[in-house]
Parts: sequence; structure tokens; C-alpha cells
Amino acid sequence: MAKAEKYRYTFKSHEGQTCVVRFDFEGFTGTSTTLVGAARPFVLKEFNTDDEIFKPLRPQMAEMSFIASASGVSIDNFLMDNDDDIIVYFDFGSWTNYWIGFMLQDDFQESWINTNHIITLRATEGIGQLKDVELTESGTELNGRYTPLELIQYAMEQTVQNFSDYKVYSNLFHSSMTDTSTNTGLDQCYVDAKTFQVNPSEYDDSYLALEKINKSWNQTLYMYKGKWVIFRQEELYVPYSENIRGYRQNGASRTSASQRFDALVGVSQSVKPITPEMLRFIQRRTKSDTIQFNFERFDEIVCNGSFSRGDLRSSSSTEKIYDLDLWDWKEGTPGSPTTPTTGSYGRIISYDTNGKLDDQYAYLTQKSTSGNRWLISCGTDVLKNETFLFSIDHRFKTTFAGTATLFTVSFQLVTSTNYYTLDDDGTWYTSNASWTTNYKALQTYYNGTGEPVPTDWVSTQVEAKSIPDDGILYILLWMPDTPLVSGQEKWFKNLQLDVITRFNGANIETIEAVQSIFTKTDTLRPKFFDEIYFDDGLSKLYKGSLYEDDQQTLTDEDWHRYRYSSESFGFRKQNDVAHWSHNRINRNKIDVSFYGLTWSSGSEPIGLINTIRFVDDDPNRIYGIANLKEMDFSSSTWSATLVEVFNMDDDATGSPVNRTLSLTAAGGTAISIINWDVISLADFTANSVNSKFTFAGSTSITTTITCTLQGNTLITTSTPINLDIYLRKNSTILNTQTFSVTNNPTAFDVNLTTSSVTIAPGDEIYVDIDTDLLECQITGGVLQITYSVTTAVTYDPYEDKYIYK
Repeated sequence: MAKAEKYRYTFKSHEGQTCVVRFDFEGFTGTSTTLVGAARPFVLKEFNTDDEIFKPLRPQMAEMSFIASASGVSIDNFLMDNDDDIIVYFDFGSWTNYWIGFMLQDDFQESWINTNHIITLRATEGIGQLKDVELTESGTELNGRYTPLELIQYAMEQTVQNFSDYKVYSNLFHSSMTDTSTNTGLDQCYVDAKTFQVNPSEYDDSYLALEKINKSWNQTLYMYKGKWVIFRQEELYVPYSENIRGYRQNGASRTSASQRFDALVGVSQSVKPITPEMLRFIQRRTKSDTIQFNFERFDEIVCNGSFSRGDLRSSSSTEKIYDLDLWDWKEGTPGSPTTPTTGSYGRIISYDTNGKLDDQYAYLTQKSTSGNRWLISCGTDVLKNETFLFSIDHRFKTTFAGTATLFTVSFQLVTSTNYYTLDDDGTWYTSNASWTTNYKALQTYYNGTGEPVPTDWVSTQVEAKSIPDDGILYILLWMPDTPLVSGQEKWFKNLQLDVITRFNGANIETIEAVQSIFTKTDTLRPKFFDEIYFDDGLSKLYKGSLYEDDQQTLTDEDWHRYRYSSESFGFRKQNDVAHWSHNRINRNKIDVSFYGLTWSSGSEPIGLINTIRFVDDDPNRIYGIANLKEMDFSSSTWSATLVEVFNMDDDATGSPVNRTLSLTAAGGTAISIINWDVISLADFTANSVNSKFTFAGSTSITTTITCTLQGNTLITTSTPINLDIYLRKNSTILNTQTFSVTNNPTAFDVNLTTSSVTIAPGDEIYVDIDTDLLECQITGGVLQITYSVTTAVTYDPYEDKYIYK
């Protein structure tokens, strides 16, 4: 069914904006009823009251109050069956749907004040309720690898707003990524869904999954102007002269959304302190900043290796038969397999006569004629030099006579160049693409003296030697065709695959965690510690390992922020850098109340996206909103706890600064290429005669080249003649000035200034004159290139520390 508006009420803010609160009810048809707003008709506040800018989620709660006795309604009119049956829309001035939320069905209040009955209702965006929602891919179990951005959207599916139109401000990139405008690292890397497994058949709730993703990326998520915003808080560490770089995704269209969000506070500004007093605290700088990543192996290495997932197929008093998800069955030969058309495979749970659980196992039926069958797992990524221990229990349903040595399990390792199989003693053998050479398997001998009979549960084990190359490992569970027994089945249970990864010569299983630590040499007491859930991977079988865009290559420690394109840190260290940058100096924290709910000369509404600048009293500091305590739209007031995020004096290191190549023309005789006297080389180097200047910066710049040249006593090969003077980048002509020479000698004055020139590392800049020149005397001229670069940051001593079990 569809939702439609059932109630609304309108009020004016103190600043004169028209505000409308609308209630859309599931299944309602008819005409909307107008209610009468109370004294505080709409108040919006942040749900998480921690004074912390790195909060991974920032849900908000709205309080709507209206006079029931004057509106002809009661609380009962707002009781519905489902928590998402009523959506609240709030329009603030020209900003339709400034905020949207689900009305809470368990948080009603009715106050009796004299003859007035005032109803207060509450609504949220639905983020808090995600604690009761398991993380899925639109309702189906996660399987495979996903980008962090995809996982955020899946986790948010049951909130009030979708991701058809949203904004992202996150500019952390791996070296394998594209970092040009409107790009983010969030959709150019992948993480395995098993990162979020609680056990083989259960995943984290969506709220916890969002916290893990956002904490790992130093980012937060909130609603602004009715749309979701993903914001990496480190992006705030820039001067107010620099825009925050981001993009807007609207359907399939992605456009730049770079801008600043500074709300200016002062006597002549849209936002003003309500009283002159503000409560100021100091956040002390820290002694150390520590980020920890825990090494945690997947709960299930082989997809559905627990044989626990699959839909119920049939049921009786003694057994239930299920499908077997993520396994396939084949027959024939491994090099030329086909899917069986008779028989079945799946999972069985059996019960005794008292209805108690007896056993559970995977099964597949024997082919009625000659021909082997097998179950094959999905691929498991393994790395060169890893080893593994494997075990599985198995038996036949029905016994058979005579001794027999039969295939039980085989392993197929597919790498980029080779194919391998494994024998009983754990040795790898090179096979071929059709698996017709050196096909090895783990085998079981039946019915011999002291050997198991077919209906015994038998455990088969192997300890594999070092894996020869990175690749994908497949496990095959066999149902042999000999001897043929009517109704025969092969049963398997208790599959265990324990992959052993070594790091710096140590078994990674002995390492509990790794820490990134910045430590100041000063004597200080405060320390910062936090955990993240993603990192550059040591193994493909551990939670949180990040992959490049090909979904196969693990990321290495080569991440950079867009503003620092030459830096190269690991993902974990980048997370620590964000906290260290905030904690490296003492920061102001201010509790304050404001009047004025708009900024940018009234063209934008206040919200969690804003930064604050006190232009009269504290113009050199930029503050972030750490806790938006309350926005009262009727009185046009709001209160918040602000935390300093950038200080134009103390945070200048690491900020963009201007650099200039400054040259003056060398006086004297010139024949072809002009020589220059150096005032400042900036990031350029000069050749031996100062005629060509090579850019030695780490990244390209786009700027204006200012160039003028004057001289006299110019003599050419003949007269009259046109003479060309060139400004070049390498051999490319950037600008040409042509003048006519009617008599020798003659004077000249040319301007070769050129705008929007992109200069890449290694490019040469120089000025020359064409071959019609015999000689000239240079009397003046300048060549100047001014551009912006980000200066290096001086970090406190850093270490990677491994925590052993």
C-alpha cells in the first residue's frame, strides 16, 4: 500500500520562515486534517549526545508538539501496527523535506495544561532501529566482496531515506585508485562479506556494520536537507580559504559538490550568540594516539563449509532435507564435468524416535550407472607459502562387500599460470587445465583387516605443504561409482580447513592485533585509543582485509589523502593520522546557544554539516559541531557543543602554501635560448646555464606563467622579416609573439604570459627565439610561476606494534 498525508500543521519561525510538519500514514486515503501547533511545535536534536566529532553515526530525533484539544485528535489516532507506518516530513522555509523520519510508536506523551491537551510525538530516521536488522544484500545473505559504499547502502536500506541522492566527502585513496574530481576511495576497494559474520549463518546487525565501516574510515553519516551525507572528518583539517572536496550522486549522475560549510557567527551575521557568555573547555593534547586492528580469522573459511545453509526441501518426523547453498555437484571427470540430471544432493538433519537431534550432514547420491560424482565448494583465496590443515568426517549410507580404495577428497588449486592437486602426504603436484595429469586425491581403504567398513564415520585428514602460488582453492567431496549399490549415498560432516599464514616468520595465529602509535616526547597524561575493523591485508582469510578494485589484489601500505598526494601510509596509519592531527595540540571545546537557523547570508539552513567561525571574537579557529543538542525552529534558536577542528595559526603546517619560480632575464647577448638569473627556484631545477627549468614537484600543477622579455640591438638574417619568440614546455609551444623587423638593429618588447598551463613533474620550461635571429642584447624581462603546494607535516615518533597472544 502507499502512504498519504493525513495530518499537518504550520507555524512561523521567529526569523519568519514558514515551517510545515506533515504526517503520511500507510494506507490512508482522504483529505488531510490541519492540526494546531503547540509552543515548541518542532524541535530537532542529535540522538547520540557524546561530544565527539568522530562519532560514526549521527542519528537525529524530532519532537513534534501540537494541541490535541484544539485539533480534534488523540494519541490513539497515531497508533499503528508497524514502526514504519507513519513518515514525518518537515519543511523549513524553502527547504522542502529538510528532515524526514519514522514516527516512533513507543514514545508518545500527552500533557494536560489547564484545558489544553498537548500531544508530543517523536520520530527518528530509523538508524537506531538498525540494531535489530541483520546486515543483508537487500534481504538475501551476503556473499562475496563488496565496496564499503555498497555495504553502507545495504545497511541503511530500512531507514527512512534511500541513496538515490546523497553526498560524499571522503578523499582517502590507495595508489591503485583514481583520485580525480568526483571520485572516492569508498567505491574503489572491496572487503569480504565474512568480515561481518558472527557465526557461519549469522551476520552483524546493520547498525554495528555501519559503525565498523565508518570508524575504519574516520567518517560519519547523517541527514542534511533530507539527504544522506557521508563525511570523513579529517576533511575538516583545512584553512577556511580551501573548499571541502566532495561530490553529489543523484541517480546515475555524479557532480562536484565541493564547497565550504562555515556558518559565520557575529553581531552582523545571520547566526548570533543568544548571550555573550559561552562555556569554554580545553581538550588536552594527548601523549599517544593508538589505533588497533585485531587479527580475526573468518568464522567460516569455506563458503557454507558448515553445511548449515539452504532452504527446507522436505520434512518428516525423522528427518528434514535442505538444499545445500554455495556447493555444486558434478559428475564425469574434473576436466569435463556435467551437472547430474538424476539423483540429488543437499543437507539432512535426522532425529531419533523421541524427536531429539540425531545427526546432520551433507549428502549426494550415487550415479545409477558408472561415473563418479562429487560436491565442489566455491573457491577459497589462498596465498603463496600459506599451509593448511584439513579434516572431514564421511561415510556411506549403505555397506558393500569386498575391499576397495576410493577417492574421498581432492583439492584443485588454480593460479594465474598453473594448476595443482594435493596427495595424501600434503605434497602439491602440477596438473593441467583439463586435470588429466597428476590428479591426486585423499583416498580411503575399506573392508580390509582392521580397516573401516563403509557405514563407519571415518575422519580423513591432511597437512598440506606450502602453497606454491597465490590462487583459488576448490574442495571436491567424492561419491565414487564403484561398487554400485542401489540407493547409495555419501555423507560428509565436520569439515575443517585451517589455513596458516606466516608474517615475518611467525604464525599469524600467534598475533592478536597490530597497533599504529604516535607518541609525543612531552610529559603528558591523556592517551587516545580506538579499534578499527579494516586494514591492508596479510591474508585473504582474515576479517577486514582490503582489496583493490580487481577484488583479488590485497591493498598494500600505500594510501594518501588527496591533499597530500605524495604521502604513502598504510590504511591503519592513515586512521591514526586523523586522530593524531586533532589531538596534537590543545583544542577549544565550547558550549553555546545561538539565534539564527540559516547561514551563507540566509541561503542555507543550519545542520550537522556546518563548521562554525566566530568572526568577531575568534576568527582564526574553525569549529565542528560535536553535539547538536537542540534546534528549536519556532524560536529560531539552537544549542551545541563545538570542538575546534582547525587553527589557522597552529595548524598551518600541512596546509596549502604558495611557492614561486621567480626569474629575471640575464642581460647580455642572446642568440637562441634565453638565459635567466634566479631569484627563487621553488620546486624547479635549472640546467648549467640557467636557460631551462625542470619541474621537480611530486604532482602536476596548473597555473599561469607570467613571462615578458625586452631587448635591443636585435640583428636578423635579413630585413624585412617576421621574427618569432616562443614560450615552450618541453618542445610544445605555449605562446608565440611575432613582430616585424624592418631594419637592423631594432628593439623589442614582448609579452608571453600564458594562463591555465599544466606542468607535470619532469616538464621543462624555457624561452627561445627562431633561427632568423643572429644576435640580440637582452635588457630586461621576467619569468614567474606561482602555484600552491601542501607543506610536509612533522609527525611525532611513530611505531607499528604487534600484540601477541
